[in-house]
Amino acid sequence: SNDLLINGDLEVDSSAAFDGFVLFSNGASIQTNFEVTGSNRLGINSGGSTDTTLEVGGNASISGTLTVGGFSQTNSSVSSNLEVGGFASASYFYAQPGTAASPSFSFGNDKDTGMFRPAVNQLAFSTLGIERLRVDANGNLGIGASGPEQKLEINGNILASASGNIDLTFDSTTEDDAKFTLRTVAVASNTARLDILSSASVAFLS
Repeated sequence: SNDLLINGDLEVDSSAAFDGFVLFSNGASIQTNFEVTGSNRLGINSGGSTDTTLEVGGNASISGTLTVGGFSQTNSSVSSNLEVGGFASASYFYAQPGTAASPSFSFGNDKDTGMFRPAVNQLAFSTLGIERLRVDANGNLGIGASGPEQKLEINGNILASASGNIDLTFDSTTEDDAKFTLRTVAVASNTARLDILSSASVAFLS
């Protein structure tokens, strides 16, 4: 039946070629760098300890497609660095929260710039290791403000610049004569200083 059965050791000093299948019923070891165990596990330079289906004790390169079927947060993890030279896609990707100084999503040559999660249901962006922008759980956006109280809160100066006209539009969807109010806010007061109605009337308040 063209079978080769060896009950003892087999030593090959040069190359060996097989046109069909090679079956190791009890495992095999080649110069201790390549090991096939009896439990259907393959170890390459694994140091004699093959605990998973495939274990490589060094660098590995895949020129084609790597497909991982299924996902488990408890047993599918990379304890060191995983580098992808091309494109990578996944149905789900879970990252650690990160910090402003070390954001979860950053860049290889600029690791203190990127996106992170400062708190539950919040998203933030940092540059130079400093938080610059945050979206909180209510959808409020803070620029230079880590606790925005309105839809947009800016901690700093605002510059509007263009080569032509600059329009600043305030649109009320519930009032026919809505007003635009400028306020000054101190620690103990919130005072209206200027009211502009849509009818173009202006009220200066002291």
